[in-house]
Amino acid sequence: MVYADPRFWRLAPLSAACIGTAWALQGLWAAPWLSDVERLDRSGLLWHLLIMAIALSLGGLLWGIAVDRARRRGTGPRTLLGLVATMFIAAQLALILRLPLPSYVPWIVVAAVGAGTVLSYAILAEYFPKELAGRANAALNVFHIGSAFVVQYMTGLVVQLWPPIDGHYPEVAYQAAFAFNVGLQIVAGLWCAAPICSTGYPKILAACKMACLRIAESLDILSHVRNQNTLGPDRLRLNRRAHHDVGRDAMDGLASRLSAATRTPLV
Repeated sequence: MVYADPRFWRLAPLSAACIGTAWALQGLWAAPWLSDVERLDRSGLLWHLLIMAIALSLGGLLWGIAVDRARRRGTGPRTLLGLVATMFIAAQLALILRLPLPSYVPWIVVAAVGAGTVLSYAILAEYFPKELAGRANAALNVFHIGSAFVVQYMTGLVVQLWPPIDGHYPEVAYQAAFAFNVGLQIVAGLWCAAPICSTGYPKILAACKMACLRIAESLDILSHVRNQNTLGPDRLRLNRRAHHDVGRDAMDGLASRLSAATRTPLV
């Protein structure tokens, strides 16, 4: 019954991609990165791992408090999961792009996301009755653990495409492997956020098409104004007013059609 629910299949890829990757990085690939890329000695490496362990422990408490307060303000845990996933992707991009940040910062975020199961379980509690909550959590954990294993293995395969230099793999090897993981998370996030199989999606496409047609009309008016070099000041203001009105109507039409379309259940 859990696996037959389409809402579960919207949530599972994103939850597994982010949480599984966080577990894989903290459990296996954080130390090689810190050694080969950051060139930390053993003491610095151990301090990073200790701080990450503390962040993982506190992360569960933090996300639990966040879910409770968000619910009081009318925000569901799914929104929080999307925010956490965005933070996680940003932290990985900071590592990949070697942004000038203290190395503790992105790795603390990575570790804290490993406790994001709190958010996923809260979402499942809204999807399933209490008698199925344990089964639903266990079903999702299968994906979490399986994802962690696959990410650990695939990261190693990508890193090993580059030969080691003086016992250390080059920085680009880790960047390529981490970027591959980020790509999977982005795809999973789009799958969760944009229900392409729902009945509302064709309506959204139709609304966008109509808006594009209206915007094209407004651009034609603007082009017509620019081509008329002999327009007087009053005539010029009138044409610009017409261009502004058409563009505004296009945006208003898009907003109203999207609003009507998204009233359709997503799953």
